[in-house]
Amino acid sequence: MNALHFNLNIENGNMNYYQETTKCPHCFSFKTSLLQKSYVQLQNNNRSYNFFQCYDCTLVFLKNPPSEIAMEEFYHKKYLPHLGSKAWGRFSKLVDFGQYRLDLKKYSYIKKFYPNINKSSKILDYGCGNPTFLLMTQTKTKAQCFGLDLSSQGWDKIPESKLKNIKLIKGSFDKIDEKDKFNIITLWHVLEHEYDPILVLKNLREKIMSDGILIVEVPNYDSFFVKIQKGFWAGYHTPRHTVVFNKKTLINAVSKANWEIIQYYRYGTLDAFTLWWLGRQEKVMHKNKITKINFENKFFSYLFLKVLTTPFFILENFLSLGVQIIVAKPKT
Repeated sequence: MNALHFNLNIENGNMNYYQETTKCPHCFSFKTSLLQKSYVQLQNNNRSYNFFQCYDCTLVFLKNPPSEIAMEEFYHKKYLPHLGSKAWGRFSKLVDFGQYRLDLKKYSYIKKFYPNINKSSKILDYGCGNPTFLLMTQTKTKAQCFGLDLSSQGWDKIPESKLKNIKLIKGSFDKIDEKDKFNIITLWHVLEHEYDPILVLKNLREKIMSDGILIVEVPNYDSFFVKIQKGFWAGYHTPRHTVVFNKKTLINAVSKANWEIIQYYRYGTLDAFTLWWLGRQEKVMHKNKITKINFENKFFSYLFLKVLTTPFFILENFLSLGVQIIVAKPKT
């Protein structure tokens, strides 16, 4: 067992203490300290986990995340991303329209950074979940679309006739055919779930064509709401997120994996309001000991708050409100 050591560093007149017991998974520094205690989110569970922050590289990471087998408990059939619009009950059709608009935003990044996509292009959506984004992209471009996910729950109930033009792969990275290389690889809120994000990015680097692009969207720790919502901030998604990036740590991770940064955005396709709203519900659930969020009953309050806060959230293109995107190409 490591001995407990505290060190003091004085920077810009401020005293910063760090605890030398927990190693940063990216830069391997032991100069880390407890940042935030956070309870399990999106399900009835009073267990708490600790997020640490590295003093050297500033990465935020989950200390002692559940093992891969234990983590399956948190990706159950009623897990919100697996349920999709069905979680909203009789309002599911309206939510489907919202998902369509979200997928259009994702598609706009493809068109901007890979405008010549066509039927001979290959796209891999890593961690595809419910493959609505791939369905849209295939319809619009006739490209060869591949989706990879550890679970098939996101597409199990979709008619096979709708998926006939998409190759969906259940399992880990090694399930991808070694002969397949892609023009476009996307990770929409997936990288932060990985136990070793840099290794994932390195593996994907080996699967990209020379003219290819990588698009990664993740929560942004340098968010206006982190200090307000604290452990209930939905960007922690406890304990499913093993790391939480800011701009610096995201760029470092992508660069270490032999990618060249093309563009960085302090906003993303996921509505920053939704991230804030989910955090708000987590706090209410914990305070009132509610077992789960009843999304159907919350629908009208969700809409009301969305309209009410629109003047603020329209600033997400200029402020860091919780989401970020990075676009990269393979280093030559």
